Amino acid sequence: MKKNSILDYFLFALAMSLAWSLRGQFGHLIGALIPGAVAPIMIVLLNKEESWQRVFGRAVILSALGFSVGGHMSYGRLIDTILVTTPIQNAYPGFLKILWTGAIWGGVGGTLLGYGFCEKKLDRWDIAFLVCIALFWFIPLGIYNLEAWDRLLFTAGFFLMHAYNFQFKKSKMIFNLGCAGAAGFGIAFTFAVALLYMGRHAYFSSGWEWFVLRDQILGFIGGLFIFAAVSSLRSQNHEPDVPLTFLNLYFQKAGFIFWIVLIPIVNTWNTFDYWNQQGPSFLLMLLPLAKFSISILFFFLSIVCLWMNFDNFPYDFLKRIFFFAFIFFIWYLSAVAIGKQTAVAGLERWEAAYGLFLIDSLILTMALPFKIQSPKN
Repeated sequence: MKKNSILDYFLFALAMSLAWSLRGQFGHLIGALIPGAVAPIMIVLLNKEESWQRVFGRAVILSALGFSVGGHMSYGRLIDTILVTTPIQNAYPGFLKILWTGAIWGGVGGTLLGYGFCEKKLDRWDIAFLVCIALFWFIPLGIYNLEAWDRLLFTAGFFLMHAYNFQFKKSKMIFNLGCAGAAGFGIAFTFAVALLYMGRHAYFSSGWEWFVLRDQILGFIGGLFIFAAVSSLRSQNHEPDVPLTFLNLYFQKAGFIFWIVLIPIVNTWNTFDYWNQQGPSFLLMLLPLAKFSISILFFFLSIVCLWMNFDNFPYDFLKRIFFFAFIFFIWYLSAVAIGKQTAVAGLERWEAAYGLFLIDSLILTMALPFKIQSPKN
């Protein structure tokens, strides 16, 4: 039987904890691309079957976009409202809305992650359906700005994707990952905000306000649920269907560029815009050089991604490419996230989360090589 170890669960949850807290530094749709990309790459790194990495391209695009749309749902003000509400019984409606927000965010992300790793062949009708779902969200939210309807629209989209799967695909990968995402992040959001509420109202006696690290907490819990679903499916011999067409190679290239180039660069430009608005004069003088240097770096990475022939690389070599790309991804975005505030306000703006970025990245850098070099199980 194919089984994942406790260390696999921990590393996946730790990576999602890091990714979700990085999301919080950039915010909204572009920040939410990060956990959506980290989930499939960690699945590829922690599972030994080649099929997972052979469909990584489509999985990372669908998963990142799935988690990204959840970034449209603002919950900061909702949490602030909950925190000032007393007694706690009066905050229950707010907690229910947080539960709903987390469930839909994780549910949509997990469902599209399932479509990416689907064990049934994805055909043109499936792609057409997903495009229709995207338009179903984009037209009212992107064109008509019906912001108040976002949760209802995402909820409807979640159920439509599962109704389609139930009727046509009958994929356990889609169903299980979608349900795991909904349950995991629904519970995670609610639990993290409940801890924050209790901490702010002196339920805890500790001097260290660890409960403020809500993004790390909810990313870790949500990640555990996602990986539990993946591990369960893997133990039942459910693996992604690998398309035997030349288009899969282009999906791999596109997915790699989307992951290792597009996501870092849009979040970097978010930081540059922040510096341009808030930064001191010396930082503004350095901005053109920084933009030029980053543009050259990611242009070079794009050329490398286009040059690589993923289908011809041996399994072990490709696994190492994924590993080194992932290490670059987390260290680069951690550095940008820390620099976003500290370059403007100095170390006075140092947060506990910044230290965790470095610790989490270091643990993943040191532990993952042992996993990718271990024998197939």
